[in-house]
Amino acid sequence: MKLEGSLNMFPLRELIEMTLYSSVSGVLNIFGPQQRGQIFFRDGHPYHAIAGDSVGMDAVVALFEQTEGTFAFIDDVLSDEETLLTDPLDMVEHAEHLAARWRRVRPYVPDLALVPYLICEPERARYSISPDHWSIFTSVNNQRSIQQIIDLLNVEPIEVCEAVAQMGQDNLIELRDLRRSTVNPTQKKQPDQSSKQSSAPKVGILDRLLAQVATPVSATRDTPAIVLPETPTSRSQTLPPDTAKSQQALRHEEDDILQLLRR
Repeated sequence: MKLEGSLNMFPLRELIEMTLYSSVSGVLNIFGPQQRGQIFFRDGHPYHAIAGDSVGMDAVVALFEQTEGTFAFIDDVLSDEETLLTDPLDMVEHAEHLAARWRRVRPYVPDLALVPYLICEPERARYSISPDHWSIFTSVNNQRSIQQIIDLLNVEPIEVCEAVAQMGQDNLIELRDLRRSTVNPTQKKQPDQSSKQSSAPKVGILDRLLAQVATPVSATRDTPAIVLPETPTSRSQTLPPDTAKSQQALRHEEDDILQLLRR
């Protein structure tokens, strides 16, 4: 047998009561927008519940928080675990009341891993916090998460969360997520400008000298010579002795520089 429907038409409290009075065995599957879970029945009595990482009463409370969604009851489906030992009617009353408290707190405390961070002077908080919440406030050290405060004080999670929500509304604390990294892992690392400069070829004094010496050579090769028409005066014209000697000395000096550079 399989029974399906909507939680808007059949709230979880009515489903458990109908199962209890009908004395059937099976599993009630709950599909809510925030939570999914199962409640196992034996002869109409709930004996095990699971919802996410929660089991037992905590799982039943989490499923009671779901006011919207669907359900499906499948008979003859059993579980080897047994986490619900209280009276079914008392379980329903307690779970329904606790779920209502959690629904009021969830908008202010969406995650127990968040860290309460003090944003006011302690003296100001002394006149704003009730004596019941003072031990919770003094446990705030800007490093402990809500779950760590719960474990430290060994109190009900709903009590700590209600105190944290109230302190947040009074602008005494704010919740921070210290798990988030300030460095964007998707951001690409910019190349080092110094490495770019170091990888570029360096031009030294030797290179500049070679370039200066090679310039007239390449120019004489690439540039066509201009031939002037011969004239009678040009054939017979000779260079003065001083000019010829200076050009010859210049050629010897260039040859010496080239030999020195080739060593």
